[in-house]
Amino acid sequence: MTKNLSSESIFSRKYGLLSKEEAYENAKRIEDECFIAASEHFQKEPDGDGSSAVQFYARETSKQMLEVLKRGPERKEHGEVVAVDRPVKPIEIVFDISEIYISYLNLEDEGTIAIANTLKQSVPLLEVLDIAGNEITTKAAPALAECIAVKKSLRTLILSENELKDQGAVLIGRALEEGHTQLKELDVSVNMLRRVGARCLAQAVSNKPDFKLLNINGNAISDEGIDEVKEILKNGSNSVDVLGPLDENDVEEEGEDGEEEEGGGAAAEGEGELESKLHHLKVEQD
Repeated sequence: MTKNLSSESIFSRKYGLLSKEEAYENAKRIEDECFIAASEHFQKEPDGDGSSAVQFYARETSKQMLEVLKRGPERKEHGEVVAVDRPVKPIEIVFDISEIYISYLNLEDEGTIAIANTLKQSVPLLEVLDIAGNEITTKAAPALAECIAVKKSLRTLILSENELKDQGAVLIGRALEEGHTQLKELDVSVNMLRRVGARCLAQAVSNKPDFKLLNINGNAISDEGIDEVKEILKNGSNSVDVLGPLDENDVEEEGEDGEEEEGGGAAAEGEGELESKLHHLKVEQD
């Protein structure tokens, strides 16, 4: 949030750029106030799952950030800080936030779906989305993919330390295939991925002109799958150099999930069946 408040934007060009110190103070105040307000909102819904409170928090923080940006930096006169006296009109939809960092907030599927649906209708020029470490599973993957599909200005997408598995990775890959020419980094490390998911992600980024890093470390991709990923990248407009380290890829873990495969021989069969089922999946981009 501090980075969002202190970065150049159409607001800073019109109202002035906040210093990092002033941005930090405002960010801390906004986070504290909105967290308390969201907690009170949650207490009023004892039977709720928390998704409403998450939406409330996201909405209120965005609103207050825009108020700070439109107010501009404080002016110092004779050593005293004087607030800039500019009227602030209430804004319901966020148009100029380019970076969103919501990692490790324990959003889980319900919170992720709520935020994805909210972002889908706003923040059209989103460049950075960091939603790592939120226990996101295949249940939330469709909503997340639909949101990503319409964010054509994305440069960095961080989805690490979740549980998207191959099903979720395929949807994310399909969402990134069309457009997204500015994409530079995709991090889907530690997501229980295997060969199918890794291959689909590699295919999605293989021809992005500015792409620099595909991180699929910490998964369970077979040696054959890694070779296929490298071949896909090699045959695209990017080289294998965009593939990040694989020192934490656990090849032995592949095939241990009894729900998808039973025994070494069934592993390839289960993977082939999954790939066949996912081949015709489409991501809604309307």
